[in-house]
Parts: sequence; C-alpha cells; structure tokens
Amino acid sequence: MSTRRMSQIGLGLLVLMLAVPLMAAPVKLAHKFNTGEKFDQNITIDMKGSAGPEGQKMPLEMTMRMAIGSEVLDVKPNGTFSMKMSFKEMKMSGAGMSGEIDLGEMMQTKDKSFTILFGKKGNVLKTEGMEDLSPGGMPGGMNQTPGQFDLPFFPDHPVDVGNRWEYKGHPEMPGTGTKAEQVKEYVLKALKELNGSKIAVVGVKEKTTIENATQTISSPMGGNIEITQNIKSLTVDQDGEMLFDVDKGRVLGMRALMKTVADVSISTGVQGQNFPGSMKTDMDMNVNFVYDYADTETPDLSGLYSKDTGAAGGAVNAGVNEGGVNAGVNASENR
Repeated sequence: MSTRRMSQIGLGLLVLMLAVPLMAAPVKLAHKFNTGEKFDQNITIDMKGSAGPEGQKMPLEMTMRMAIGSEVLDVKPNGTFSMKMSFKEMKMSGAGMSGEIDLGEMMQTKDKSFTILFGKKGNVLKTEGMEDLSPGGMPGGMNQTPGQFDLPFFPDHPVDVGNRWEYKGHPEMPGTGTKAEQVKEYVLKALKELNGSKIAVVGVKEKTTIENATQTISSPMGGNIEITQNIKSLTVDQDGEMLFDVDKGRVLGMRALMKTVADVSISTGVQGQNFPGSMKTDMDMNVNFVYDYADTETPDLSGLYSKDTGAAGGAVNAGVNEGGVNAGVNASENR
C-alpha cells in the first residue's frame, strides 16, 4: 500500500475519532438529593373552563400562584428518602374576584408542614401530616389529584436522545381510599447546556383516571361545615416538558397543559343539603413550575424549552413485563 494511500486512511480515521465526541453520549437521569437540601417549587396555574350542573355550567377563568417549600430530611442507602414540605403561599385571582384571594389563610394551610417518604424512583410511599391540611378545591386541583407529589420517574440505565420510557401506577386519591389508574410517558427530547451544566429536555405525557371515589373535606369557608364529594369520574391529562439538570440530579422547571374533566355530586352535610344533580367540571390549566434551590441562583429557563412545548409525542416503545426495564422502559409502581 502506498504511503499516500496510508495517509488518506489515517486522515479518515482521525476525522472519525474527532467526530465521536461531538455525538451526544447516553446520559443517566437520576435524582441526587442530599440530606438538608432545601428548595421551593414556585407554581403558576392559569385556568380556563367551566363548572356547574348539566345545562347550567358557568365559565371560569382564574390564576393560582403557589409556593411549596421542601427540605430533604433523610436519604437512605437503599435509595428511599424523606422530605418535609409546606404550602408557603397559595393565592388566587380571576374574573369576578375583588383582587387576589389568599387561599392559604382561608384554608388554613399556610406554613403547615407534612412529611413524604419517597421510593428510590420518586414515587410516594407514605405521607404524614397531610390529613391535618384542609384541601378544599375542585377534583383535579391542588391536593385533589392522585399522585400529584410523585417525582419524575427515570429508567435504571442511560438513555439517548429520542429514547422513551413509561411508568404505570395506582396512586390513591387523597382522602378517599380509592386508587387511580395512571400512565406516564417520557421521551428525552434534547440535551442542552446552561451555565456549564448538562440539561435534559424531557417530554412528559400523563393520564390519570379514577371512578366512584367518595371524599369528605372541610369547607374552605369554615364554620365546621363538611363537604362530601362523590366523584363519579375524574380524568386528568397532562402534556408538557421538564428540564432536568443531569449533573446535579435535580428538576429545574416544567411547563405543561393539564386538562381536567370531572363528574361529581356534592352534599354539604347541612340539613341534608345537596347541590343540584351532578357538578361537571371541564378545565384547561397552563402550568409553569420553577424550582428555586437555596444553594443556587435561579436561572432563566425560558430559552431551554422546545418551541413545541407540549406532547411527549407518539407511542411509547414496547417494554418488558411490568416492573422491568429495557431501552424503551415499561415499569410499574413497585419500585
């Protein structure tokens, strides 16, 4: 072989070697909590829809602002961890309201704390102190959605851009003892960089359904009045994107569209008073989460989301039997 031919081959190999680092390597997505770590979830929800008896539904349009404080209490060697959480702020404004209403004061949830024990993948295993909160609100809203405090689920192996994975669970509807059907679909859309850190842009698509659940709550208006909700059906669909710091193992933010459809009959317990027939709710909610960590200045995340923020898109790759993991993960809640 001529020297010239060998040089050409050598040059070609060199080009290939230099090109390899430019290809995005698989990344391991995993929560990396540390004992004593503190952060706030700052949440804005713009809601638009309708609620009321069939044929008498009234339009609703409002904005809710919340801040939930979290502190990591303990991280076990087996991967489970516990957090103390509290509603630091919960305010609502909207059409027909005279200014902003402080729901935290009204519902007596402000600064009250509760503790959650999480599984190693972020699913809620146990709660303490939640029963002392006065949830109130409509089915599908804050404190009314099964699995709402679950953290994102990640596979046990590295994933490439374009890989998909799925989680199926049966979280309990708060205060009902009834479990819901829940499916979460994820796709790694892109890897970007922010202040020297690798950021995963993860598409999230979630569907939660529950039927025939009964819940008794305290009236947000006080007066020792209890409200019983017979939830005939509740469906919550969520479609959006999450930003995850791969190096630090923490969620930075999330944007999503949530659609809630509910059919509920309500009684107040006051002289057997009932609302007329079924109360039907149809609500679209644009949700924006920003995580504020105590050890880091909160960055501007707006440029990291995709222009088509929304769907995780398409069907999830076929996985293995429930509880297993492969390139297109299909895992159950037994984790």
